[in-house]
Amino acid sequence: MSYDQTFRGVFEYPDAHHLEAGIDAFVARLGDTVVDLSDLEIDGLTIAIEQSCSAPAGMYEETQIALRELGHYAASGWIDTTFVLDGTSHDHVGSGRPASDRAAASAVGGVLRGEAR
Repeated sequence: MSYDQTFRGVFEYPDAHHLEAGIDAFVARLGDTVVDLSDLEIDGLTIAIEQSCSAPAGMYEETQIALRELGHYAASGWIDTTFVLDGTSHDHVGSGRPASDRAAASAVGGVLRGEAR
């Protein structure tokens, strides 16, 4: 069965390196997802997503996981998501990595995965 799903929002990145890292992490998680690389609207250091569809239920969570990877390197923004079954479930995927990851990266003089600050 298919269920109505939406994914809408914007991530903003601090620089091109973080933008590329976000896209790479997103692509690595693609599989059984609603949103794919061609759905990303890239403008400078901003990535926008506007996707509305009907898809199997399992694709909703897989898409959220891929979007978390995309937002992991973003400095700001979020993606609002909805899933309609008996009612409408509203969620969002935020930007950035957990503070503990940032602190650990700062302690070694860089950020995750060998990125330069």
